[in-house]
Amino acid sequence: YMDSGATYHVTGELEKLTVCDKYHGGDRVHTASGAGMRINHVGHNVLHSPSSKLHLNNILHVPNVNKSLVSVNRLARDNNVFLEFHPDCFFVKEEETRKTLLRARCEGGLYPLKQIPDKQVLGVFKPTESLWHHRLGHASTSVVQQVLSRHKLSFVRDSSNKSICDAC
Repeated sequence: YMDSGATYHVTGELEKLTVCDKYHGGDRVHTASGAGMRINHVGHNVLHSPSSKLHLNNILHVPNVNKSLVSVNRLARDNNVFLEFHPDCFFVKEEETRKTLLRARCEGGLYPLKQIPDKQVLGVFKPTESLWHHRLGHASTSVVQQVLSRHKLSFVRDSSNKSICDAC
């Protein structure tokens, strides 16, 4: 959901982060009631609009969060865009040209991102094992599987049984 009051992007789902690092700080995310929740990871992702990519930087992975929130301010600053909210929809527009990059409907007074045309909202994309192999500097299959398991990284099993890539 778009949130004009959120200071950071927040998600409770680690698989929504395409790139992430373990969080070692002592900060917590606080709810309106004042309750503090632990931050486990910090990561990034990209929202794909029909005409561009919108970067979501420094997404906080907070396991106890029920809904993923996109900080309106951070989205606008990181992408040189502005948002226009209407009773039935909202727009993300390029600051310089005012071109509409994204349009989504309002539901029950909230502005969810689930209706973006290409359905890639907050990291529905999951990298394959071979993509992780490439990202990890062409590490062996056992090393890739160990890293994926130890860090609970999401991935899709490769459909091809090709064990050695062209570069290797």
